[in-house]
Amino acid sequence: MSVYDPQELPGLPQWVRRRVPRDPGETAARCFELLEQGQTPREIVVELRETPDVVSGLRERWLDMGGADLVLTREARSELEDMLGHFATVAELVDQVKKRAQLDVAALVTHASSNVVLDSRGPTQEAPEHGEGRIAEREARR
Repeated sequence: MSVYDPQELPGLPQWVRRRVPRDPGETAARCFELLEQGQTPREIVVELRETPDVVSGLRERWLDMGGADLVLTREARSELEDMLGHFATVAELVDQVKKRAQLDVAALVTHASSNVVLDSRGPTQEAPEHGEGRIAEREARR
């Protein structure tokens, strides 16, 4: 039993999903916003429903106009902020990395110097095991 008459189908209104044309300036602005947020060109194609060629061209224009060649994704930025602290600009990120590197070098120097032991033979990197120094001294006297 049919719920509808197949003969009536051609006369019914058809729903066509039409893409509303977007102003080119609006497309460019939205693409630039998404690039600034760290979205990939592939993600932007899907988001804006534009062709890869359009998005690629807009990305090139964004770079030419001072956009960053390397943009941090939200996940990468979050991980960096967990390690280094908050930063608002690339210059602040670079400063945080420099400070961290200096702290790491200072910690390595401190750690290395705490393992140096002076004995009659000069500095060594590791402290002798319990009793090793006395055994070596006894054998040296023989």
